[in-house]
Amino acid sequence: MEPQEQIPTGAKSVKCPHCGSSLEVKSSLLSRALYCSHCDSSLSMKDGKEEEKGGEMEILPPKSALKVGAVADFKQGKFRIIGRIHYRNVKLEEWDEWLLLAESGDYLWIVEDDWSFIVTQKFTPDDPPDPEKSSYHVVFEGQELKVDEYSKAVVSFFEGELTWAAKVGDTVNYLDAWKGNDTVYSIEWSDREILYFKGWEKDVRDIYKAFNITEAIPPIAFEKDDDDEEESPPARKTSYAEFAIQLMGMQVYWVTLAAGIIFLLAGWWLSSYNGSAITRQYHEIVSPKSPELILGPFEVKSPGTVHKAVIQTEVKNEELYCEFNVLNKNKESVGTFDHTFWQEDPDFESSGLEKTADIKCTRLFVPREKGTYYLQIVPENTKDRAFHVTVYEKAFSPPIFFTFGKVVLIYPGLVTAVWSILTGIIFFLLFAYVVVVGFISMLGSDLTEID
Repeated sequence: MEPQEQIPTGAKSVKCPHCGSSLEVKSSLLSRALYCSHCDSSLSMKDGKEEEKGGEMEILPPKSALKVGAVADFKQGKFRIIGRIHYRNVKLEEWDEWLLLAESGDYLWIVEDDWSFIVTQKFTPDDPPDPEKSSYHVVFEGQELKVDEYSKAVVSFFEGELTWAAKVGDTVNYLDAWKGNDTVYSIEWSDREILYFKGWEKDVRDIYKAFNITEAIPPIAFEKDDDDEEESPPARKTSYAEFAIQLMGMQVYWVTLAAGIIFLLAGWWLSSYNGSAITRQYHEIVSPKSPELILGPFEVKSPGTVHKAVIQTEVKNEELYCEFNVLNKNKESVGTFDHTFWQEDPDFESSGLEKTADIKCTRLFVPREKGTYYLQIVPENTKDRAFHVTVYEKAFSPPIFFTFGKVVLIYPGLVTAVWSILTGIIFFLLFAYVVVVGFISMLGSDLTEID
C-alpha cells in the first residue's frame, strides 16, 4: 500500500477565537477545520487563517484507544493522527475516521467502525464511476463490484485538523464496495466534489501494535467477530430486484414504455372519430305483433373499410336485450351482434340509486362487398320502442392501436411487475392496471366482419 497524495505541512500555531488558547496546526497550508480541546469549539480555516467561528460541539469519544497526536509506525513510515471525524448515517450507525499525516506530506485515513478498522487512502481511478448511477454495482480497476453500502452520513463531531471545512450537521454521500474479504473501494461525494478511496481491512491487534498501544484490547472487540459469523448479512434488495432496476434504467425499457402509452392514448383519442355518415334513421315499433324492425337501405361504397353503427333507444327502469342483424340486398343475414340497454332511476321503488343508464350501442363492422345493406333490430320484448340509428363509413378502429400498445407494453410491464413485487408496491400497481385495462376494454368495441 503506497500513499499517493501528499499534504503540504508548514506547521504553525494559531489562537482559538473562543478561549484564546494556542493551537498547533500540523498542516497549516491545507487544514480547513480545527478543533480546540480547551473549550470544545471549532473554527474553519483557510490558508492557516481563521475564517469562521464554529459553535461548541458535544464530545463523542472513540471506542478504541486511538487519539489525536498518536504516532503509528507503518511500512511506509511514521504517521501521526492529526484529526478525527465522527459520522452518523441515516440508520443511526456511527463510526470514526482518523486522519493521519507523515512528515513527508503523505496521508492516510483509518476508518474505525465498532472495533473494525480499515486503512484507506485517496486514489484516482482510470475511469472514475459516477456515484449517482452506481447504487447497486460499481466498476473499479476493470472489475464490477456489488455495492454493499449506499447511504448518507452526518458529521456529529470532529477534533484536531481536517482537510475540509467540516461543521457539525454537514452531510456527505458515500458508497462502499468490497473486493474479496479485505479490500474495499469507497466514494464520498457532495455538491462540491467527488473523492475516491481504496482501503484494506486491518485487525485491531495490528492497529494497536502499529501505534504501540499497550492498553489491553477489551474482549468485546473479539466477541463482535464471533457475532458476525453467526449473524446473517443485513437485508438488502435481492439480485432479482437489482436486475429489474438495471433493466428499468436501460433505454429499451423507456422506449417500449413510451411507445405503448403513446399507442394507447392515440387509440383513445382517435376512437372518437366517426367517419362520414351514410344513413341516419329514426323508427318506432308500435305493433306488438311485429316487433322486428328493419332499417335501411344504406349503400356501402367503400368495402373493406371500418363502418360504425351507433344505435340509441329509450328504456326506463328496465333492461332491454336486442339482437342486431346486418342484411344484404336480399335481406339475408351476413353478420350479427347484440347489446343490452338498461336504465335505473333513483325514484324507482325508492331504491336510492343514482341515475345510471346505458342507452347507446356502438359497434364496428367491416362489409366485404359493395352494395345495399339493411339493419334488422330484434328486441327481447314487444313493448313500444323507438330507435335512432346512424351508420358511418371509413370510421376508425381503435382495437388496432389498443392491441399494439398492449403488446409493446409486455416487456416494461413484466420488468415493472418484478420490481413492484420485490419492493412491496404490487397492490397499488395491480389496482392501477385493473383501472387502466378496464377503461381500455370499455373503449375497444368489438369488430365484426361481414361478408
